[in-house]
Amino acid sequence: MSNEKYSTTDAIILKYQTFREIDRNFTFISPTIGIQQATAFGAEKLKSRFCSVVQPFVKTKLFLSLSQKKNLYKLDDVAEVDTNDFLRKDLHFIYLSSFYVDVFLNTFMSSEEYKSFYHLLLYSFEVLKEKKDLKKSFLFFVTKFLILSGYGFHLSNCRKCGELAENYFFDLKKGGIFCYSCAESKNITISSKTSLLWKDFFEKRFIFLKEDVVDKEDFFELFPIILEIFKNIFEKELKTIPILKEIF
Repeated sequence: MSNEKYSTTDAIILKYQTFREIDRNFTFISPTIGIQQATAFGAEKLKSRFCSVVQPFVKTKLFLSLSQKKNLYKLDDVAEVDTNDFLRKDLHFIYLSSFYVDVFLNTFMSSEEYKSFYHLLLYSFEVLKEKKDLKKSFLFFVTKFLILSGYGFHLSNCRKCGELAENYFFDLKKGGIFCYSCAESKNITISSKTSLLWKDFFEKRFIFLKEDVVDKEDFFELFPIILEIFKNIFEKELKTIPILKEIF
């Protein structure tokens, strides 16, 4: 009786490291089994069919065998490979994609969320591929990640009194924007124009957001707010934040 269980899944490779000089241990995200690790034996050999596939950001179909005794995946074959070479040809694309991977590797995902997180990464790459737009891809990724993590903010008017104003104060703990009279914390300002743009990213579907224009001024108003939110979520500054700041 076989001690191995076989499975096939779509996947995006997140990272790898060389193991025993010729093999690669790699981490991937799958819409069905989430974030997992597997070993690609011989992948460091240039003639190996796995050499160019087991690379960061590659989308492929993995044929895996799971040792039930050791509970470890082994890569048996690949198909439908999309190497996403465009990501590795631009240093800023590499930096931004590395941030996405960093976020995923620090996130707990329930089995019900695997598919959503997988497609979040897929669509974020698609924005880079089709629009070459770093700001839009970033805003899409972080906003939809916040939704999947259970965050939502009141961004249309003052959360307390409903007043419409040109400028507000953002309060993370109280979940939205507040006018001057209602704000308890006046540390983070945000314009009405910027808050409505962010509201669109929370509410619109991917197909519509792809066509939205992200103004440079609005983006740089949101950027430090988002970094502060992520620092609060992870209770630390992620290791890719410094290189993220080099992009924007």
